[in-house]
Amino acid sequence: WVVSQSLRHLNVLVQDKAKYNFNVVDPKTGNSPLGVLLGAAEAEDKENGATERLGLLWKKINLLIEHGANLSDTIPGSTKDNTTTALHLLAKLVRQKDTLPILQDKSMKEKMDVNKQNSQKETALHVAARTTNMFFVTWLLDNGADVDGGKKKAEPDTPLGVAIATTASGLHFSFVPMLQSLIKAGATTETTATYNNEIQPLLTIAKAKGETAVEQLLQAGDHPQPEPTVAAINPFAPSPTSNAFAFGTGSAADVGGTFSFGGAPSASDAKTTTPSTGGNGNPFQFGSSGAFTFGT
Repeated sequence: WVVSQSLRHLNVLVQDKAKYNFNVVDPKTGNSPLGVLLGAAEAEDKENGATERLGLLWKKINLLIEHGANLSDTIPGSTKDNTTTALHLLAKLVRQKDTLPILQDKSMKEKMDVNKQNSQKETALHVAARTTNMFFVTWLLDNGADVDGGKKKAEPDTPLGVAIATTASGLHFSFVPMLQSLIKAGATTETTATYNNEIQPLLTIAKAKGETAVEQLLQAGDHPQPEPTVAAINPFAPSPTSNAFAFGTGSAADVGGTFSFGGAPSASDAKTTTPSTGGNGNPFQFGSSGAFTFGT
């Protein structure tokens, strides 16, 4: 019924909360109106991609969530023992904020259990990570998701783990940036995941898949990394203590202007922005004269 209704009619109905409960569960199917709409959206997306009908379904879903539909309610899966939640389905389907504007509402955190697990003991973050859904990974973390998906350090298959073990990384440009986001948020890298039907360390899995970039991330993940030196950032810098954009014959004492070119600055230039004739410490000073001058 909710799928066939026009958006205009549905918009009228949701205003009467005393009469219509959009979290009601069908006793025969175990599904809610939101679950039915999400199922229809998933099928349409899989069969036909971005269509006008899919856009209409997302508008209806947005409307129901806006008027109190619960994202944490259980939704039946393909079998009786395979259940999920609306949030898990969204983690797979919503890849940009324009799809579901209500997600940008700051009160969303209070309207859901962001760490609720499905029948497979996975949170929505597991689903988003496995499907390389960078947008939803970020959204979940911003809304309080446990970066390890409720797993203890000794337990396998965290969101980071399932992403590394199951994703064909070369097929998606955002795979490594997504892993970086998870690790930056505190994901445990010294853990395990299921790969080839065996529980293996993440680093072993990355090596087996030939993922050099992932290996480097995992090796650095649980250890603080030093800040890069100026020389590492700018190969043209004359010394590690010089200005990142300094060119010329300045010594290690050249701590003058941000874009100084030429010889060493005078003592006064290093402390003031007033042009002088004795050095080139001023920002944007070229030569030995005032700011923005060229020559000698």
